[in-house]
Amino acid sequence: MIIITSTLLSFVVSQALKIIIFSYKKEQVTLYSMISPGGMPSTHSALISGLTTSVALHNGLGSTEFAICVAISIIVIHDAIGTRQTVGIHAKTINAMGGSTCAKLTERIGHTPLEMIAGVVLGITVALLLFALS
Repeated sequence: MIIITSTLLSFVVSQALKIIIFSYKKEQVTLYSMISPGGMPSTHSALISGLTTSVALHNGLGSTEFAICVAISIIVIHDAIGTRQTVGIHAKTINAMGGSTCAKLTERIGHTPLEMIAGVVLGITVALLLFALS
């Protein structure tokens, strides 16, 4: 139960921080950041890091479950800062070429390395705190 709790709590804390940071930057309270892609911190990275850390603490670093989580973590984090960021760059280029005749594409889809690192640190921290308190 602690594994799923730390995974979901990492997600919830990340999304809450995203609302606070987004609202502070825009100087208004908004829930848009809950559904918008990208932003600080990376919820993808927080969730998968919380899961991977929890599995490491619960099952051990030599477990099959931990190895699977590490592989999935690499895929998720690569997607968040690699593939999705490239899609955002393409969207920006297409928007610039399309003028006002095309529907505007979302340009902020991926994460910066700093947003990803913040998500990883958050997920690890949440998992460590939950295991320390249990």
